[in-house]
Amino acid sequence: MGYPGVTIDDGMDLRKKTLLIMDCVLVLLFISVTSIFPTALFSPNKAIKETLITGDTRRVVREVSYDLGDLSSRARDWAPWDDTYRFAAGNFSNYPDQNPLPPTTIL
Repeated sequence: MGYPGVTIDDGMDLRKKTLLIMDCVLVLLFISVTSIFPTALFSPNKAIKETLITGDTRRVVREVSYDLGDLSSRARDWAPWDDTYRFAAGNFSNYPDQNPLPPTTIL
């Protein structure tokens, strides 16, 4: 089949031409996907990750602050008891001078 007087024979059958066209389309698709998707997909991910990291960091700081407050409170509570224990054991003779009792009111 062909047109009268026209002969085209470039050595490629229909299968080879189809595969060549499909290869070109796939290469163009790959190039377009790799150039478009990093900006479309990774930019929002970066913002989401930054938001999550910021929230996690604030949560860690809040927990550490809570733990430091709790530790400070416990140290204030137990420090006089440590001094009293050492005084009772006979190892802290300056205890009455360094830990004066509050004045009492006699009625």
